[in-house]
Amino acid sequence: MLHNWARIDPAGPITVENTRLLVPQTGSSTEAAFCLGFNEVSAACTPLVQAMVRGQDAAASKDVDAVVQSLLDVLDAVHHLTETALMKIDPVPLASPHADPVIWAKLVAPTGIPVVSNVPGVSGAAAAGIQALDNFLGRVTHASPLGQEALHVADNYAPNVRRFVAAMGQAPVRDFVLESGDVGLRGLFQNVVDAYTGDRGYLGVHRRKVYGFIQTAFKVGRPSTASGISGQYRARAWRHAHHALEAARVERVLDMSMQPVPARLAGRTVVAQGSTGPINDIRLDLRGTGLIVRPGDRLAVHPKNDPELVEWTLQALGATGEERVPLTTSWQASLAARHDQLNRGDANLRDFLTHAWLRPLTPEVAEQLVALAPAPSLLALLRERREEGWEVPDALHELRRTGFNPSRMWKAELMDREAISRILPPLPARLYSVAGTEVDDDGLPTTASLVIGHLSFEAEGADGEVRRQRGTASTMMTERLDIGGEVDLTVVRPQRFTLPTDDRGVIMCAAGTGVAPFMGFLEHREAGDGDNWLMLAVRTPEQVPDQERLYRWRDTDHVRLDIAYSREAPEGGPTGRIDRLITSPEVGPELVRWLLETDANLYVCGQGGFASTVMTAVREALAAHGPEGLDPDVAMRQLVADRQVMFDVFTTFTPAADLRPGERPLEVSELIAHTGPDTGYWMAINGVVHDMTEFRHLHPGGRHIVDDNCGVDCTTEFDEVRHHLDPEIVAMLEMYRIGVVRQLSLEGPWGIAIREGRVDAITLQQLYAAWVAEAYTVVELRNSLRNELSVIALPLTDREDVGDLTPLKVGIVVDTMQRFCVQLLAIALGTEIADLWAMTCGLAAPAADAQELGRRLQQGLGHTAGNGTLGQDGGLWPDVAEALAAAHDARDRAADAGPDAHAAIADAAATIEGMLTDIVDALGVGLQAFERHEAAVAVVAGPDLLGALAVLPDRLRARRGELATAARALATALEG
Repeated sequence: MLHNWARIDPAGPITVENTRLLVPQTGSSTEAAFCLGFNEVSAACTPLVQAMVRGQDAAASKDVDAVVQSLLDVLDAVHHLTETALMKIDPVPLASPHADPVIWAKLVAPTGIPVVSNVPGVSGAAAAGIQALDNFLGRVTHASPLGQEALHVADNYAPNVRRFVAAMGQAPVRDFVLESGDVGLRGLFQNVVDAYTGDRGYLGVHRRKVYGFIQTAFKVGRPSTASGISGQYRARAWRHAHHALEAARVERVLDMSMQPVPARLAGRTVVAQGSTGPINDIRLDLRGTGLIVRPGDRLAVHPKNDPELVEWTLQALGATGEERVPLTTSWQASLAARHDQLNRGDANLRDFLTHAWLRPLTPEVAEQLVALAPAPSLLALLRERREEGWEVPDALHELRRTGFNPSRMWKAELMDREAISRILPPLPARLYSVAGTEVDDDGLPTTASLVIGHLSFEAEGADGEVRRQRGTASTMMTERLDIGGEVDLTVVRPQRFTLPTDDRGVIMCAAGTGVAPFMGFLEHREAGDGDNWLMLAVRTPEQVPDQERLYRWRDTDHVRLDIAYSREAPEGGPTGRIDRLITSPEVGPELVRWLLETDANLYVCGQGGFASTVMTAVREALAAHGPEGLDPDVAMRQLVADRQVMFDVFTTFTPAADLRPGERPLEVSELIAHTGPDTGYWMAINGVVHDMTEFRHLHPGGRHIVDDNCGVDCTTEFDEVRHHLDPEIVAMLEMYRIGVVRQLSLEGPWGIAIREGRVDAITLQQLYAAWVAEAYTVVELRNSLRNELSVIALPLTDREDVGDLTPLKVGIVVDTMQRFCVQLLAIALGTEIADLWAMTCGLAAPAADAQELGRRLQQGLGHTAGNGTLGQDGGLWPDVAEALAAAHDARDRAADAGPDAHAAIADAAATIEGMLTDIVDALGVGLQAFERHEAAVAVVAGPDLLGALAVLPDRLRARRGELATAARALATALEG
């Protein structure tokens, strides 16, 4: 891969746009995007290598200034890797080139898996520049599986490359920085480490990008990664891959990090009145921190809890605060960003709680506490999703009521499930856009300004009273932190919210404190680097922040300022919201001209509802003023794919379970029915339902990752990739929120279930949860199958058109049908559905045969397996297997096959998808019975529940016959 390319312009750079594959295997856009993108990442390491060599030379000669310059060059190179090179492997459908994760899994990824034992595969660990950077920054630990893989890869480098990579670790610059005692140099080094190893740095961005590809790949049948991580669908191997990447990132953090240098609060001024309180201009002294800030950057503020909350939590734990508690590696990595770094193996309990997430109580923490002691109040809290008004000490007091002593949490060993650092996560950093900077004579920032409002919301507390909750970071920055007080910061450079590198125009839409990044933009472009247009939404003139600077810029030739006043305008002028301004005759046509004719960038910064309103209004303007025939939805998707439209969305927290204006409670049976173009694509996260129909075209991870998780509650996958810790992503979801999943009242009935030779007591709530879980499982399987079948309609090589039938496609179709029968159907009709029948019998029809459904499925589908189920791996029906084998053998004749072959493939695809749809529909009928009758369902609708499942054997037996017929028709059509 590293050698199969050539420049298009010999004098041009090594980029995706200026290179081509010498010998393409398929010629697809996906192959080009991935292989050439991988090469661009490798080429982008060239200036990195040069900077590291200069840094080592400078450290050897103890030239501090030269070391500073080398670290600045390394920092620039790492930022380029993260923001530009890595982004070229783009799964967004309208990107050019586009890397489709399903095509990648089927045709590109397998080429990186070694065919000879003990030879490393082609993976990110193969980039010599990255391994050299590891050594340069001081990595010494390779205990993780991918750390071991990196050593194995390095052993297989060419001798000169191997010696160079090793040399980078023989005199790491990190040692010189520590020995120098130079505080600013230490801060700059830590800034480089954050940019590389941070959760929002190169390794964090890389991990999230890989997760999207790997999840889709394993779901459509990829057996293993190039690093050797393997497993089938049921094993959820994509999570193992994600954990391996995170473990390798964390061990780098622990090796490389050194005590960061805190910034100091230099000043705090109220600049406007917001809806929840004053808006403050926060000025931070960055001297000596080594932080390098540019327009569009965010500063991640690492907050500390209010000391009163810490003391209250200590009381609930029955502790003094001086106790030592062991720390998990994720906790250790989080504390590496704090200047008052704690002992990496353990911490004083008071210090630990100062940095722990105590307010509000999260569902994840509540679930872990309930696992320790099932406090009825906490169970009800989780069921009703009312955690936001509670705090951790509230929950600890409830545990004590059950007889559980919370002191066990801080007394526990790290491997115990009740160890406090395994239950309470670290406080996440809060991101604030940089509103302006001041620099010294060398161009290095000395101060940075943030615009911070006061986050507060009302929610019902543990005592049943409505409490006003306050944001931890905003309260610290606007009230608790004294002038001169220290605050830990990390620079976060967004990949999709940056100024253009040329002088094209920029359009900025902001609401309230959302103007902050645009103040930095305008300050940077004050010299006249292109035209600028700011549209600001406020309620009254008093809410316009930093009026002096804004009005001064408005009076220049290169800044246009339009303000939408929603409640009161100056001098009795017209009022209206931002959408009215955007679609007005004075703005709409000019906005469209800027976007389509001058390629101006559009930036949107504000809360989710504001961003959604802006996007709707821009689409309306495109429809009204764009060229004839322009589809405004497609135009908007293309603008996002081309990074002409970018978002910085934030939220002012409100309880998730509260219905918003225009929302309604939604049923699970509705959720599982919204998984396609005819119904729309819905997904639930923590019980909140989002309509992702439009966002699937805009999601940075591509549409397949969204499609995979529609129709289900995908909270686990959302949390797995740590999206729940990213306030920007949580806020972005607000744009697509449509309601909350209704909680059913299911208290009371219970029964006895006989399953797999054991007898269990079950409640109605447990039975309902089992129906929901099975429905989600089968919906997810159907989503994966649809993604896998989607490639049939796409050109897979550069020698075919859309809809062409090729030997390659026939092979994929046959493989998909075989995998469906052997793996996916076995999961859908495995132990869980037999258990579901037995549980339903036990609670709703005790006289019924608890094993009947399993026997009928086994008899009707012809599988042979024990325990009355289809077994873990199912089996392939002989008649279907014979027909598929014949079709596979005749695949070379695909190009000559007529419409009968296309029809047979369509019939086979519809049949296997129909099998899963039959199961989803049956489960949906049962869920509707729960939703209609709730606590009375077992008494009045037991026959309905069993009847919903009882139809499956006959329906699926008929589908099996249809599949055999379609498979034989395909073989006949290909054989000619």
